[in-house]
Amino acid sequence: MKAIVLCNIATPKSSASEDVREYLSKFLSDRYVISIPQPFRSILVNGIIIPRRLRHSTARYRLLESLYEGEMPLRKYMNALVETMQGLSQDWDVFGYLQHGEERPEDLVARLRARGNYTEIVVLPLFPHKTFSTYLSASRQLCRHLRRLLGEGVILRVTPPYFRHPHYIQLIQKRLADTLDTPSDLYVAGFHSIPIKHQRMGRKRGFNYREQCLETATQMFSILPHTTERRVYFQSALDRVHWIGPFLEEEMKGWVDEGFQRVTIACPGFAIDCLETVLDIGVVLREEFLSLGGQELRLLPALNGDEDVADFLLSLAHESLDIPSAF
Repeated sequence: MKAIVLCNIATPKSSASEDVREYLSKFLSDRYVISIPQPFRSILVNGIIIPRRLRHSTARYRLLESLYEGEMPLRKYMNALVETMQGLSQDWDVFGYLQHGEERPEDLVARLRARGNYTEIVVLPLFPHKTFSTYLSASRQLCRHLRRLLGEGVILRVTPPYFRHPHYIQLIQKRLADTLDTPSDLYVAGFHSIPIKHQRMGRKRGFNYREQCLETATQMFSILPHTTERRVYFQSALDRVHWIGPFLEEEMKGWVDEGFQRVTIACPGFAIDCLETVLDIGVVLREEFLSLGGQELRLLPALNGDEDVADFLLSLAHESLDIPSAF
C-alpha cells in the first residue's frame, strides 16, 4: 500500500491569542526558520519576537478568520485538496499534515497506521520553490520523524520542488489567462521574501531561491503580450535590510505615478491561500493602492484544492517513485 502526505506550514487553531502564541512559538522555533543556535533562538522567539508581535498577529488572524466565516483558509483548502486527491485516486491513500500545528508527527503516524500498512510513503511538500524555512524544513524534519517512528520497513520518498514543472506552469498560466479578457496595466508575480542569510546559504548548497522565483515568473508571464508590463517582487519581509527584495509593499506606492491604474498580482510561490495572500495583498495592499488613486488591484487565487491541481499533485507523487528513497 502507498500513501501521500501533503505537508504545509500550519496555521493557528483559531484566532484566540493563546492559539496564535502556540503557533508562532512552534513555527519560529524551527531551526530552519530562524537559523541561530539554541538557547538563543528560544530567547529571541519567546522573549522578544512573540511578546512584541502577538497582539498585532492575533488581530490579523482574527480578521482573516472573519473573511472565511470562522475558518482559516489554509486549513480549509488543505482539507479540500486532500479530499479531492483521494476522490481521484485508487492507488494512493492521501493525508494532510500541517507542520507546526496542533498535530505532532506521532499523531500523523497513528493516522497512517489506523488506515493501512504502508510499504511506501511519499512526502509532498506544498512548496514549489526550495528554501530553508519551507521546503527543506518540511521535507527533512517530517521524514526524520517518520523514519524514527515507522522504522526501516517503510520506503520514504520526497517530491522535488516543482517551480519549473511543465504541469505546474500550465496551471498558473491558466489562472493568469482567465483574467486577460479584462487586461491590467501591470502584472506582478509576488513571492515570499526570505532572509539574505538563507539566500546565501542556499547558494552555497547549490540552489538559488531568487533565481527559482524569477524562472517561475518568466514562464508564467510568457503567455502575456510582449508589450505588457510585468514585474517580480518579494513580500512579507520582516525588515528591509536583512531580507531579499525588491519589496512589493514599498514598490506598490509608486505604481500610480508610473501610470498603472489596474494591477493583477499572482503569488505562484503559495500553493494555498493564506494570511500573506488573502489578507496582506487581497485586503491591506488593495486598500492602500486604491487610497493612492489606483482603480483596481486584482489578486489571483492560489492553486488551492481544484481538481486540476489534485491531478497534478498525484502525477508528481507517481513521478517520485523513480526518485531514490529519502534515507
